Amino acid sequence: MLTVKDVLSLPGLEALQLRAGLASANNVVRWPYVAENHDLEPWLSGGELIFVTGITWQWQLDDYYQLIEIAEKKAASGIVVLTGSALIHVIPEPVLARADKLAVPLLEQPFSLPMVRVTELISNAIIQADMALHSLRWLLLQLINSSTPPAQLTLMRAEELGVQVSQSMTVAVVNPISIDAAQLHRWQYSLNKFLALSDAAIPLLEFHQGWLLVVENEHKSDHEQSEMWSELLRQLESQGLACHIGVSQCHSLEELNIAAKQARQAVEFIHYQNSARVIHYADLGINQLFAEVEDREKLRQFCQRTLGPLFACYSQEFLLLKNTLLVYFEQLGSARKTALVLNIHRNTLTKRLKKIETLTACSLQNSQARLCLHNALVMEALALSSLDNRGQDENN
Repeated sequence: MLTVKDVLSLPGLEALQLRAGLASANNVVRWPYVAENHDLEPWLSGGELIFVTGITWQWQLDDYYQLIEIAEKKAASGIVVLTGSALIHVIPEPVLARADKLAVPLLEQPFSLPMVRVTELISNAIIQADMALHSLRWLLLQLINSSTPPAQLTLMRAEELGVQVSQSMTVAVVNPISIDAAQLHRWQYSLNKFLALSDAAIPLLEFHQGWLLVVENEHKSDHEQSEMWSELLRQLESQGLACHIGVSQCHSLEELNIAAKQARQAVEFIHYQNSARVIHYADLGINQLFAEVEDREKLRQFCQRTLGPLFACYSQEFLLLKNTLLVYFEQLGSARKTALVLNIHRNTLTKRLKKIETLTACSLQNSQARLCLHNALVMEALALSSLDNRGQDENN
């Protein structure tokens, strides 16, 4: 990835200066874009480094302000203003202040430095960075998708490409709730920016209809790691990008395939249980066991056999009965506490529990029956994923 900070250090571009927005100097540059006027919003998709020459538009303060606000809104990587000509002599101080306020990198380029040379150097640097990352991405995807430990030669190659093999890492799977082609660049730009700010050595990887992010966590507490992913979720949501994030961790690159699988299972759990938008694999509890069952059809059969007509039924009455049963289990089978939590009369609770026993043919006085019912309720959402996947296969 090429960042704004990297642009400043490219040979031949030493004359460029970062005048404002230093806090976002790690913004990832996807491509240079020459502004014809101040109203660029329809043509920006994230990661553009916008060049303002002044040749086709006489820039006023309000024009600069609008451009900076659009750049911030559309997640452009920054703005470069050409100065030292009759068109734009200097960058006005209020413009620098506005860029600092919105944390939009604002660079100054001497008009005497040929634009064609600048854009050529930046474009070549982007291409070279992408080519270097291509080899690393291929290697990592081979490692992640393997069911066996990586060969020593693979680990040595990873080290050659700049990845520390023995470092502890946090792994996250980001799955968009919905996505269209127009948002794709914004998703990739926002996630790459997060990785750049985290000094991640491993690039963004496409993974199971979403992305895999890997961040070193040698010096981060569990709370700091949790807050890091929650902050990413908030940043994405502020841009209208809704998602689920499943998290796991590993102590070395050798365990990356296991951690990636666990993070994917965590994000699937969120999807089917409608739980918190960010969840760590370690917090799945007994669901870790259910998630490890690759043949979801077996889960479905168990749930259907145990829950009977309550399984996969979304009528208001049956949803009420299942919720009642869950609360009953959470209150350790105490009818008094269950009635209090549900704010219902004990007689109403008794009628519901008897109806559940009739529908499921399970006695709540039998410990094994209670265990089966509780597990079936917990795993029902995962079991239903086998029906979803089967339906998708039939449609395809």
